[in-house]
Amino acid sequence: MSYIGRVNYNMFDVLLFTATLRIDGSSRFGKNNRFGYFPSGAVAWKLHQHDFIKNLNVFSNLKARASFGRTGNQDIGNFLSIVTYGTGAKMVLDGKPVVSFGPQRIANPDLKWETTEQINVGLDMGFFDNRLSVSLDYFQKNTFDMLFNKPIPASTGYTSIMQNVGNIRNRGFELTLDSRNFVGAFTWNTSLNLSTLKNKVTDLSGLAEIIHGDAGQSTSDFAIIREGEALNSFFGYQTAGIWQSEEEIQAADLKYAVKPGDVHYVDQNGDGYINDADRVVLGDSFPDFSWSFGNTFSYKNLDLYVFFEGVQGVEMLNGNLIDNYFPLSFRRNKFSELYLNRWTPENPTNQYPSFVDPLAHGRKVVNSRTLSDASYVRLKTIRLSYTFPKFSKFISSLQVYATAENVFTFTDYIGLDPTVNSNSNVNFRMDFNSYPSARTYMFGVKLDF
Repeated sequence: MSYIGRVNYNMFDVLLFTATLRIDGSSRFGKNNRFGYFPSGAVAWKLHQHDFIKNLNVFSNLKARASFGRTGNQDIGNFLSIVTYGTGAKMVLDGKPVVSFGPQRIANPDLKWETTEQINVGLDMGFFDNRLSVSLDYFQKNTFDMLFNKPIPASTGYTSIMQNVGNIRNRGFELTLDSRNFVGAFTWNTSLNLSTLKNKVTDLSGLAEIIHGDAGQSTSDFAIIREGEALNSFFGYQTAGIWQSEEEIQAADLKYAVKPGDVHYVDQNGDGYINDADRVVLGDSFPDFSWSFGNTFSYKNLDLYVFFEGVQGVEMLNGNLIDNYFPLSFRRNKFSELYLNRWTPENPTNQYPSFVDPLAHGRKVVNSRTLSDASYVRLKTIRLSYTFPKFSKFISSLQVYATAENVFTFTDYIGLDPTVNSNSNVNFRMDFNSYPSARTYMFGVKLDF
């Protein structure tokens, strides 16, 4: 159920204003909070129409704008705010097997909409009769009353309850540039986009932290939600190279047995052991920045489009590296580089361990070695097309084209493709036997009648 109201205001095309109020109701939420109220508004000021801007003879377009809005999320499935009943454990009564029947969850009549609030401030500029257009944006998005299955003590008879828990903040900058570099018989147009994103958990409703996740290989939890950190940060063990000699090991005064060639895990609390207390935040799946760069070249009826994209400063848990360091089966395929360049007394490297006894210290699968930098630059698209002059009254346009996708990728990532994600959560990136992006070639004919 939804209600929408809208107001628009236009003052001689110099000052523009719009406002909207949306009221949504959903039976998925508790009886106390069925409805959510989501206002939005935006204002724009066309500065280039004022004389004091025109007299500068710099801008062919100059517009300042700001917007604010809220949206709601109800994507939790049905009946999670009420008690539903279902079959439970089997038991024997009077010598006969009986299937029990009981409640499946704890009711939450106060469950309500998850709300996202976004503020955007921007500036649009045009130069040289709008042959160069530049847009600058700053945005901040706060998500609060997040819908989350909050863990609870098993002594309650349940393991979790759906609640509104905590706040998350996303903020960043975006730059968009469009230019017409050459005009005439030969034209060259360029489009550039650069964006940053900083994610931070700002509130957990009294919880110290939530540790969860499964790397898909019978491992312990490996992601953490903690105030002050990015959502679903990777949580594991920091490494400091490879133990090189018995003298180095003895000088460290360890309380557990290691030998030369073993991975050197950092003892964060200095107690002489490596255990869960030594886990730290190692990184997250949010890139420092991402960008794209497209160029269109045209000469008469011939067009060439070339598009690059890139992502920098993003981490991904590499399940195939986990299989090298902590193999569940030695018969599986592995990366050869690690074994061919492993530590030996004759090759005292700090890059890879000896792999003589990889499970000697347990499966510490999330560590600074299995977490990979998935930054990349990719030649994403090349498209060449030719449009024939009109030659028939029945065919208004005839174009032939050839396109190549995912042409080439520049990356230091150890794996088939730094853009894959075998996990369904984009903020929880993981690669384990993921199928890489295919390089495709297409040839076609486009007809308009």
